[in-house]
Amino acid sequence: RDQLSLVEKQMMAIKIIQQMNIEYQHLLHLRYFKGWSIEAIGDNVGYTYRWAWEKIHLAEKEFIALYEKVNDV
Repeated sequence: RDQLSLVEKQMMAIKIIQQMNIEYQHLLHLRYFKGWSIEAIGDNVGYTYRWAWEKIHLAEKEFIALYEKVNDV
């Protein structure tokens, strides 16, 4: 049952992320599905740690807003 719940949550997260702009999708995928550090993400996209941190933070805020909308939180 716990395994099913985890899969359901992952599928919901993927559906929410697919609604976001491509840049945010890419950043969240690298951070949460591939497990990359913020520094590695910044290096990958050619920007500073600070830029990567700010963009990931904005992407997370958008994800939370979309999640709350879907789940009527």
